[in-house]
Amino acid sequence: MLFCPPFAGYYAMVAAMPALRYSICNFQYIMKILPAILLIVSLFCFACHHKAKQDEALTSYEAEHITRIETGNTTPDELVNYACSLAGTPYKYGSKDIQQGFDCSGYVTYVFNHFGIRVPRVSTDFTSVQHAVPLEDAKLGDLILFTGTDSTNRIVGHMGIISSTPGEPLRFMHSTSGKGYGVVETDFYTRYYESRYVKIIRVFPQNEPPPKPATNSPKTFPLFIMIKLFI
Repeated sequence: MLFCPPFAGYYAMVAAMPALRYSICNFQYIMKILPAILLIVSLFCFACHHKAKQDEALTSYEAEHITRIETGNTTPDELVNYACSLAGTPYKYGSKDIQQGFDCSGYVTYVFNHFGIRVPRVSTDFTSVQHAVPLEDAKLGDLILFTGTDSTNRIVGHMGIISSTPGEPLRFMHSTSGKGYGVVETDFYTRYYESRYVKIIRVFPQNEPPPKPATNSPKTFPLFIMIKLFI
């Protein structure tokens, strides 16, 4: 039969108290920070879910064939400044990956997607986006559409972003497979691009002209009142 010294249980309990107190403190601390941990995890999961939904939307049929570009709070200056910062990126057909290079619509897609703006992926699909404006009214951030290299085929096959401001010679940023072979800024007024020009489309509401002020038409008296005045 085992012999337990007097107060052995008491001494064991006393010896275990620091560890027990430490465990209780840890538990209390965990309970205090648990809401913050859960909040961080929830936000992370929401961000992942939102990104997945956004990626899914960007690859859906609807996103590839949208007819209206919502620019939100992004300004033409912000977009064009970023577009210009990508100058020198090499050309790569069918790519919108900056590590590999861009084709013309891949470049435009990459620039707009940087600001969370959804756009069609293929240059042809920009044909029906928003509304066209006259060439002489082109403004910073407008999109310019061209035919492919065969200018007799009037289907859109190339595009760029207007980078000049009104009053300056018209220029645009684009990714070209031609001499520049990559992202460059190009003067519009050359025989080559003038012959391929299709239209300018406006996507930024900031570029729209201000509404005309309402004009107050002169007040006219009803005919029967005027007759009474002369009777």
